[in-house]
Amino acid sequence: VNCCESLRAVTLKGCVLLTNATASHLSCARNIEHVDLKMSWASPITNRSAIYISCAASSLKFLALGDCKELDVDGIVALSKLPGLTTLQLYGLNVVTQDTMRVLGGNPQNSFRRLEYLVLEGALQLTDLGVRVLCGQRGHRIMGLELIDRAKCLSDEALDTIGTFCTSLKRMS
Repeated sequence: VNCCESLRAVTLKGCVLLTNATASHLSCARNIEHVDLKMSWASPITNRSAIYISCAASSLKFLALGDCKELDVDGIVALSKLPGLTTLQLYGLNVVTQDTMRVLGGNPQNSFRRLEYLVLEGALQLTDLGVRVLCGQRGHRIMGLELIDRAKCLSDEALDTIGTFCTSLKRMS
């Protein structure tokens, strides 16, 4: 892909033999805006994959990754360096810590500056406090929020937090 200077979007579905090498190649695609790999990966997305992807062009706006069970706060920090990213979808996550939520919801001047749509799916074990940390500083910018947690630990307090801080929200699930 690094030779394809006109390439703007990559969507790979059912390509189950992909590895970190794919992420490494994507990091060379300087004009890429859309990467959807949520249904394709032989081994789990790792922090190394995230680091490779974070080296991609600043034009990357949409990123969807599947099988993120080995992605942790360090990988999320790497992805936060993508200055143009407006949509982030991470599927198959394991436990999402307060630190991860802090990075995702951190000061928009430092991380995920343009993030508007966020999807987190997996055995997240999200807490009401985690949602508060996510929405606290960035909530007014979030237009789409999907928190798909198989652990089902959220209460009315999380919904109240989202309603209070996410004033631009257009879609939620």
